[in-house]
Amino acid sequence: RNQVVGVSAVLVTCLCSTFASVWFEKVLKHGVSTDVPPLALWSSNILLAGLSLPLAWATAAVHDGGRLVELGLFYGVDLLVLCVLASHVAGGLLVSLTLKYADNVLKTFATAAALVLSCVGSYLLFGASVSRVFLVGVALVFSSTLLYSLGLPLRCVAGSGCVQRRFTKLSSEREREEGRD
Repeated sequence: RNQVVGVSAVLVTCLCSTFASVWFEKVLKHGVSTDVPPLALWSSNILLAGLSLPLAWATAAVHDGGRLVELGLFYGVDLLVLCVLASHVAGGLLVSLTLKYADNVLKTFATAAALVLSCVGSYLLFGASVSRVFLVGVALVFSSTLLYSLGLPLRCVAGSGCVQRRFTKLSSEREREEGRD
């Protein structure tokens, strides 16, 4: 219940997640080194799954080893479990496709929007409570997505003497109306 420890843990988690996302995007788009071409999307996913399996097996053996031996590996697996598994598989593939063909920022916006939609769905379907902090978070998610999609000006590093603009349809039309095309 120490707030400093809690905030520190959240910050470290955010930094680790950000680093992992940026690294994964780099590996998907450019490969690990300049000598080796990037892996195909399916190869990357199979590699990541293969690397995670030993850790999953070890965790299952430590926590549920006795029950696994007694009841079997697939005890309790039913249609609902398979649907949840399929949902996670589809989500992982969608994240990989997003990182492969878009970028990490878009993936983060999509994740935030999905989180907001999940919370709204919980409110509508299950009567979950909505606090002011949640509403502020929703407003921040939607306003940051709007600002990103408007294509606001991007500045180059100081001293390089360049100014770049990312144009979207909306900003290009606005400039044509003002006669600055």
